[in-house]
Amino acid sequence: MTPFPIELMHMIVRCLDPADIANFRLSCWQFSEIGLEYLFEDAVAYLHHRSLLRLSELASHQAASQAVRSLRLDIDGLMDPVLSNEEHVAKAEQSEIRMQEINELLIRKNLAKKGLVRPRPKRNLQEEYEVYRATAITQDVILRNKIHHNVWTFALSKLSNLESISLTSQISYHNSPWDAHSLGAHLGEISDPLGVSDLNALLKAVVKSETRLKELEVGYISWRFFPQFSVSDLSHVLPSLSHLTTLVLQITTSLGITEVQELREELAGITEEGGRDEFEFEGLEATECSEAMEDGHLRRFIKALPNLEKLSVTFDYRDEDGTCGASFDDIFDKNGTWPRFQYLELSTVLIQSSEFLSFAAKHHHTFRELVLEGITLDSSWITFLTTIQQTMNLQDADVSGNLWGQTEPYAEHWQIWPDLRDSLWPELKEFLIEGGTCPLNHENMALGYGAL
Repeated sequence: MTPFPIELMHMIVRCLDPADIANFRLSCWQFSEIGLEYLFEDAVAYLHHRSLLRLSELASHQAASQAVRSLRLDIDGLMDPVLSNEEHVAKAEQSEIRMQEINELLIRKNLAKKGLVRPRPKRNLQEEYEVYRATAITQDVILRNKIHHNVWTFALSKLSNLESISLTSQISYHNSPWDAHSLGAHLGEISDPLGVSDLNALLKAVVKSETRLKELEVGYISWRFFPQFSVSDLSHVLPSLSHLTTLVLQITTSLGITEVQELREELAGITEEGGRDEFEFEGLEATECSEAMEDGHLRRFIKALPNLEKLSVTFDYRDEDGTCGASFDDIFDKNGTWPRFQYLELSTVLIQSSEFLSFAAKHHHTFRELVLEGITLDSSWITFLTTIQQTMNLQDADVSGNLWGQTEPYAEHWQIWPDLRDSLWPELKEFLIEGGTCPLNHENMALGYGAL
């Protein structure tokens, strides 16, 4: 038999999922060596004792550790307080009722024949609770002793070919340690402020290991990370991040866990509806965040990344008075230049149109993709987007969400949603790429704005 060229085997393995790669490696010694390069290319570690042990073992394996190119670190965990057995049973029963309702709905819609309705195995609630409680106790030990941070530091010291790290609380738990024994029902944000201590630990590990990262994704993380990150900290960390080409920051301006609890207790009994607290906590720190960002914490961080090609900075909420977590000039230094800059995504940010257009002009040779969502603009959106179309050579564009603008005699407001039938989203996308007439006008603004 004529042997397959090695290059062809690599092309085939790149198309396989992890389960198939594992089977591929069982074929022979040569296939095992080839498959090893791809089986552990993307590693994931959850805040779970078994997952952290697996990451440690992977990092200790001489060959497998060299195959890892990306690492995702999840910081969600079992929320406090730990439920009693009775509370766990009640929650499980509610979950079962909900799943039964979903199955009945699928049956009514004749979707059962398509395999969407599967018989659910009988649950052993006592066994589930014992696993849940034991896992919670173990998690407490991990958090108190910062074991997860130590494992991250050890892993980075061994994963010498690592290029990408994602620190997130947004990972799917399917086929994870949390997937068994209904542990996923108890998961949520547990660090306070969200992600701050974890990102500090991760950056220290990057510095210590001298990892040359190309991509870093962080989200969600409390805005409070940036004010506590001093100039001396920045000068210590940034040399290790100088190779970054992609940076993704998902920043929250919501209250922390402790502050929410304190506010709930303070408001208890004040609201109606049987004393239920209907107070909204989202975005309550947007103004405080905005004031902190004016000091240049984020701007200095981004300015020191000379090889940056793709940047995403998204905030989750505006304040009640419309204040965003940051403005465009809080993100980009007006004197900064990034020679390879290609892609920008901003969400819930105040954009000064003159600052943005100046930035775009400096990077017009490379700047090709733009994503704006929920943006507040200090001028007219119609003029702004028309200028972008005329001066930039965009290959892809996505402008959506609540768009707020200021122009006389109107305060502009459009709601652009990609999934709405009568949305202006596709027309706006086509306009920014192909040209023509801007589809936004004062006749099609959101209800209550523009001409009557």
